[in-house]
Amino acid sequence: MHERHVPRTGRLWAPLLVTLLAVVSAVAVSTTAPAEAAFPGVNGPIIYPCVPNADSNGDLCRLEPDTLTVQVIADGMFPVRSDRVGVSADGSMVAYSQVQGIFVRRIGGPFVYPGPLGQSGAADVGFTPDGAAIVHRCLAGLCRTVISGGPPSPIAGTVPGDRFPEVNPAGTRIAFVNGSTLFTIPLAGGTRTPLVSGITIDQVSWAPDGSRIAFLAGAGLCPAAGIATVPAGGGPVTCLPNGQGATHPSFSPDGTQIFVALADHAALLGAKGVGRREVFGLGTVAGNNWAPRRAAANPRCAALFGQLDRTTDLRAREAIQRHLRAAGC
Repeated sequence: MHERHVPRTGRLWAPLLVTLLAVVSAVAVSTTAPAEAAFPGVNGPIIYPCVPNADSNGDLCRLEPDTLTVQVIADGMFPVRSDRVGVSADGSMVAYSQVQGIFVRRIGGPFVYPGPLGQSGAADVGFTPDGAAIVHRCLAGLCRTVISGGPPSPIAGTVPGDRFPEVNPAGTRIAFVNGSTLFTIPLAGGTRTPLVSGITIDQVSWAPDGSRIAFLAGAGLCPAAGIATVPAGGGPVTCLPNGQGATHPSFSPDGTQIFVALADHAALLGAKGVGRREVFGLGTVAGNNWAPRRAAANPRCAALFGQLDRTTDLRAREAIQRHLRAAGC
């Protein structure tokens, strides 16, 4: 098997960092999962912190799960941390942490807000379903910050050590971990509810219908450490036989698959526990999040977004992004 990399020509320092393509010929092997009922939602790219080339100190990448091609979408002076990145429910934005705080940008496009949000050390970021705010780890525990700027607002009932917040699709509750326990809490703050203990500190992921939460179970909870799910309101844990040894779960927007990290590669799991497709050639995929396919506001936006996705020339991409902004996409 061979990997093909397109080397980068230099680092971009300006705030409007445009994308730089690094196509990787990834290798996938394994069984095909059976057909599963899909929830409303179309699978888009998988976004994750990456170090694809020797000159990189930590970038942000997008993986197209159908073609297994990787594209660098953020390349800058400071590394993208390997914490969970957030993607908006409409598939248009990504939020990620660097040393200065959290940055929000269009997937494959410019920054939404020109400076860092939150505070130094803020990480483990997710969006509210309306895309107006992010929820993230902060000094007080968990905080909510609007993406238009402003100070972070601590979420009442959270404490230092709470990590990996993920807002449910209805926008009413947050799932998060602390120590060996998975909790939920109202998005507005309030009483924290423990769902299951015996977990390993790692990111969690809501099923797109909000019915269950995927997490990393310890060996004492399941026959072997790996991916498990629990009903959103609590109840019996389901240990996924195809998720043993995996970490960092992220549900697909259509609910049929879970993308996971392994020691030296990644995998696509059937969400019901049957079928596992190993994916090599990606590097570390810790902190991943599966984005829905972008919903265009109108046919012109759809055409521009499609053109942007197919274009690798830097100047051409800048021109398309100017047209996107002018069209209000």
